[in-house]
Amino acid sequence: MNSIKCLNETDSLLPLDHPQRATALASTLLRLCEFRPQHESRGLTCKAFVLFEEAANHSFASAKVRFQAAVQWLR
Repeated sequence: MNSIKCLNETDSLLPLDHPQRATALASTLLRLCEFRPQHESRGLTCKAFVLFEEAANHSFASAKVRFQAAVQWLR
């Protein structure tokens, strides 16, 4: 559970308008899923997908950053 606590603390440290915030958090959530039972990882996966969508539609991010987020979301 310490990893989720660290993730939440990191989330609170990153500015909400940072272009790569959502992508970084989503990637971390998906990595956490590798070490969780399936029933626990479903919620993390759903949250990661929401974050990837947010990153792909981020209004301040460059087209490259948004495209990279969309590609990661697809994978």
